[in-house]
Amino acid sequence: MDETSAHIKSALTATTLPIPLKNSYLMLGTRHGIFCWNGKSISSVTESGA
Repeated sequence: MDETSAHIKSALTATTLPIPLKNSYLMLGTRHGIFCWNGKSISSVTESGA
Protein backbone atom coordinates (compact mmCIF):
# COMPACT_ATOMS: atom_id res chain seq x y z
CA MET A 1 0.00 0.00 0.00
CA ASP A 2 1.31 3.42 -0.93
CA GLU A 3 1.91 5.59 2.13
CA THR A 4 2.67 8.80 0.22
CA SER A 5 -0.49 10.56 1.37
CA ALA A 6 0.30 9.70 5.01
CA HIS A 7 3.78 11.18 4.65
CA ILE A 8 2.38 14.35 3.09
CA LYS A 9 -0.23 14.73 5.87
CA SER A 10 2.41 14.29 8.57
CA ALA A 11 4.64 16.89 6.92
CA LEU A 12 1.84 19.47 6.59
CA THR A 13 0.01 18.98 9.89
CA ALA A 14 1.27 19.31 13.44
CA THR A 15 1.58 15.94 15.13
CA THR A 16 2.26 17.21 18.65
CA LEU A 17 1.24 20.36 20.45
CA PRO A 18 1.69 21.35 24.09
CA ILE A 19 -1.53 21.55 26.10
CA PRO A 20 -1.27 24.10 28.93
CA LEU A 21 -2.35 22.76 32.33
CA LYS A 22 -2.48 24.38 35.74
CA ASN A 23 -3.56 22.42 38.82
CA SER A 24 -4.90 19.66 36.51
CA TYR A 25 -7.14 22.12 34.61
CA LEU A 26 -6.86 23.03 30.94
CA MET A 27 -5.69 26.60 30.52
CA LEU A 28 -7.50 27.45 27.29
CA GLY A 29 -8.94 30.78 26.24
CA THR A 30 -12.62 31.33 25.47
CA ARG A 31 -12.02 30.74 21.74
CA HIS A 32 -9.69 27.77 22.11
CA GLY A 33 -10.58 24.13 21.83
CA ILE A 34 -9.02 20.72 21.35
CA PHE A 35 -10.01 18.63 18.36
CA CYS A 36 -8.77 15.12 17.61
CA TRP A 37 -8.56 13.96 14.03
CA ASN A 38 -7.75 10.43 12.98
CA GLY A 39 -7.12 11.21 9.32
CA LYS A 40 -8.50 7.94 8.03
CA SER A 41 -11.49 8.10 5.75
CA ILE A 42 -14.54 6.00 6.50
CA SER A 43 -14.29 4.38 3.08
CA SER A 44 -11.07 2.65 4.17
CA VAL A 45 -12.97 0.59 6.75
CA THR A 46 -14.00 -2.78 5.39
CA GLU A 47 -16.72 -5.03 6.73
CA SER A 48 -16.74 -8.79 6.39
CA GLY A 49 -20.23 -10.19 5.98
CA ALA A 50 -21.47 -13.76 5.96
